[in-house]
Amino acid sequence: SVHYKIKLLSDFFGDKNLSQITPKDVDDYKLLRLTEVKPSTVNRELACLSHLFNLAKRQQRFFGENPVSISKLLPEHNQVERILKMEEETELLSSSSPELKAILLCALNTGMRKNEIITLKWENLDLDRNIITIEHTNTKSKKTRRIPINSTLRKLLLEQKLKVGTSEYVFLSSTGQPYKRHDSLKQAFGGACKRANIKGLRFHDLRHTAATRMIEAGAS
Repeated sequence: SVHYKIKLLSDFFGDKNLSQITPKDVDDYKLLRLTEVKPSTVNRELACLSHLFNLAKRQQRFFGENPVSISKLLPEHNQVERILKMEEETELLSSSSPELKAILLCALNTGMRKNEIITLKWENLDLDRNIITIEHTNTKSKKTRRIPINSTLRKLLLEQKLKVGTSEYVFLSSTGQPYKRHDSLKQAFGGACKRANIKGLRFHDLRHTAATRMIEAGAS
């Protein structure tokens, strides 16, 4: 929110007048924030600061050059969303280990994020009502989400229940252990893509693929 951005800027620049803030101060702010957030987030905060300078200039309360304009925004290198084609999906699944294949199918049938999938517990599933509940503590938006379980996913989950036995987690690695890190699937996913000759695909693109297919099927 704007109020949050103002607080971040105020905490860093303190009691300095606008005329006292230099391009180097803006550079220092970038370096500090880049240790915590992505370049795109830093740019949204800098845009707020830049707006304050432009507003002050219009009101003739600031007469110098905008230091944000001199320092410039950070390059974001945003990637274009990639949608997986059906023939690519077939190749990818056939090139994946059973453990990875189950995770990919869950992603493609729900649109869940990678971390939401690898940390999914049986207590989050209601197979009587066919609903997955992602608690607010485990979602990017910090809001609880409920995801319907379709017939393909239901069959997969019942198979997973037999495979993982008494584990509290739905998906386990090839060693039979829970996934502990965000990048746990990086090597396995990259290897499967390479074997399937699929280029430029990120795991997060499976979320975009799922959403696109749902919309094409008539979902809101």
